[in-house]
Amino acid sequence: TIVVFGSARILEAAQAAERLRVAEEKARANPRDRRLELEVRAARSLLDKSKYYDRARELAALVSRECRSRGGCDYVIVTGGGPGIMEAANRGAHDAAALSAS
Repeated sequence: TIVVFGSARILEAAQAAERLRVAEEKARANPRDRRLELEVRAARSLLDKSKYYDRARELAALVSRECRSRGGCDYVIVTGGGPGIMEAANRGAHDAAALSAS
């Protein structure tokens, strides 16, 4: 069993990019709103961290494929079932047509 826990806040790159686009659009419409400026910074940070979503998905897929390539499956991806890194690991196992549990 490979247990994967991680931040529920980390988003897939496409979702993070969309969040940044929306935040920048709102900030452009209200350039003096400090709260919106902070929202843009937070969205940029999430986009930068989205690489960890991709890595978790890749790791789970790699482990799952390796297991399946040997004719059996000794490894099972298990997560806390939340969004973010845990979702990415479940998706990676699914990509490899392997078992995962949350």
